[in-house]
Amino acid sequence: DALLYALLTSSVAGQDTPLAQGVIDNAKSFANKIWNTGKFVLTELEKNQAKLSAECTTGMTFSDDEIRAMPWLERALISKCHGVIENVTQSLLANSFAPPTKVLKEFIQEDF
Repeated sequence: DALLYALLTSSVAGQDTPLAQGVIDNAKSFANKIWNTGKFVLTELEKNQAKLSAECTTGMTFSDDEIRAMPWLERALISKCHGVIENVTQSLLANSFAPPTKVLKEFIQEDF
């Protein structure tokens, strides 16, 4: 996973790119961060399963009133997440693979 991520982040269309050990080390560190983030989310889901099952009957759809009732930070995070999803989707549909890696890394490191 780290090697694939390193290749994606350092790729330039139509050019050969040397791959330094530092790039692979950074990718490995980031892959570890993603793993730990996923582990945290799954642990929290398991701990709150009963509450989530009772409250989340409509999936992830929120009414305007529910969104207004959320704390500012939650609204900002949901908005940023939707922006990341749209940005990454557009890039992948255009067969552009390096930009989404940067967007995802920024989101996970800065916002999540």
